[in-house]
Amino acid sequence: MASEAYGYYGNAVPAYIPEKVEKPGIQTKKKSKARIVVTPKFFSRVYICMFLAVIFTVVFRYAVINEMSKASAQLDAQLAQLRAQNQQQSIHMDMATDLKIVEDIAHNKLNMKVPQAYQTVEVTVGMENKAVKVEKSNNQFLTSLKKIGSAVMEYLY
Repeated sequence: MASEAYGYYGNAVPAYIPEKVEKPGIQTKKKSKARIVVTPKFFSRVYICMFLAVIFTVVFRYAVINEMSKASAQLDAQLAQLRAQNQQQSIHMDMATDLKIVEDIAHNKLNMKVPQAYQTVEVTVGMENKAVKVEKSNNQFLTSLKKIGSAVMEYLY
């Protein structure tokens, strides 16, 4: 019953483990788990790496923006040139369709004159692909005389 007094039954007595007594002045090495010791040097290296990464990013983005700016300037210059060319073409088109300018070119450059009354001939075009001459008078004699007179005037002119 002596074993029951101590709380042990049967053969379940634990083995004797002697306690270590530390002596003053003697240091014992303790087993430590592997862990990373963070020092101020480590933080300074991390900060330098982060700073260099930010600088690299800024410089790279500046180069990209600079290239895009140059391309935009070239496109703006090309657009200005095309607008000037478009304006010139518009002026040329207006000149080509303005009847006063066409008349001026016909009189001055081509030496064309306004036709006389005997030089005009009225023509009506039907649904067919041929022109039909319409006479103003029914008198055959006057019509033939008019034709001869216009032919002589064209020859003399």
